[in-house]
Amino acid sequence: MVQAFLVNTFQSTKVRVRERDNVVTIEAITETEYRCPLRGIAKGGTLTVDKFLSMKHADKELEEANDIRLRS
Repeated sequence: MVQAFLVNTFQSTKVRVRERDNVVTIEAITETEYRCPLRGIAKGGTLTVDKFLSMKHADKELEEANDIRLRS
């Protein structure tokens, strides 16, 4: 009976029940599917993994050269 009441009241399949100082609190748990904000940003692009790794390698070489220049 309580389970049916909770489902109808909260429109949720999960609830959180807390008891503190003889007070029972029932909260609905809303589950949202995680969606990466960057997902699909390069859709239809020509960037491949090999190209990306090559770019990162070149960036690292430039950073190392810059560090050497700043230390001298």
